[in-house]
Amino acid sequence: MTPESDGAKGNQALRIHRGISVEDLITSFPESVAFMVNEGLPCFVCGEPTWGTFEEMARKKGKSDAEIDRLVASMKSIVGRQNA
Repeated sequence: MTPESDGAKGNQALRIHRGISVEDLITSFPESVAFMVNEGLPCFVCGEPTWGTFEEMARKKGKSDAEIDRLVASMKSIVGRQNA
């Protein structure tokens, strides 16, 4: 996994963003799988995570920048509620 800095000195935390790998996303935030499937973004192929980033996967399904931003915000909200 490749953590993205949360801005705090010496503190690394994985965050949801458009450039997160699909593998990191589903490993760190398993609740994201149902969300992606409901949004028409299958994240598994033959039982393995889809290669690439969340943004690449969304673009392959024809999602615009605005739609990708909405998806990322919605996923952050869902993950935040379930991890609170």
